Amino acid sequence: MSWKKTPNWTENLLQGTSFWMGYKTQLFRHYPLTEGAIVGEAVSLIKGSLKDNFTLDCELKYKNLNVPKLGKKRADLVIKNNGIIDSVIEVKRAKSSNKEVTKDFIRLAQCHKENPSVRCFLLLVSQKFRPSKYVMEDGKAILNEIIDEKYIAKVRRACKAASSFESKKSAHYSCLIEVKYHE
Repeated sequence: MSWKKTPNWTENLLQGTSFWMGYKTQLFRHYPLTEGAIVGEAVSLIKGSLKDNFTLDCELKYKNLNVPKLGKKRADLVIKNNGIIDSVIEVKRAKSSNKEVTKDFIRLAQCHKENPSVRCFLLLVSQKFRPSKYVMEDGKAILNEIIDEKYIAKVRRACKAASSFESKKSAHYSCLIEVKYHE
């Protein structure tokens, strides 16, 4: 399967959320940041990278994204180019269960099935640990395709922020995983 180059907003989003997670962890050391807080920061980071003809919307119902099967479920972030859906992004904390991550993969695959030109992503953000399913011990992304009967997913990029370059276990990571419908 071929994978397009990652969008221009990717680097800002990933490096920014990693460093932001480190900053917030210093302020609230024993408080796990919520998905909503991560979405809020992602909005700022993506908006700063979008070209003039692009817009960013939050919490749009999938049925309004031409995915009636998902009913009232909402997409965390939707990027549009001149009003046309370009990318759909779900956000998850890396501490979420595999079941919850898989639900997002399936939802994004369904969106891709109904809108083949739309790119669908999961932003996975970890606080003080390496998400070993998606990031190697040396801090680099695991770039293998994850193939399921309902979706194909691939980590497109991962970034980290650590208090030292040796401290990869307790670093903060952001992974962008692209999801496609598996025919």
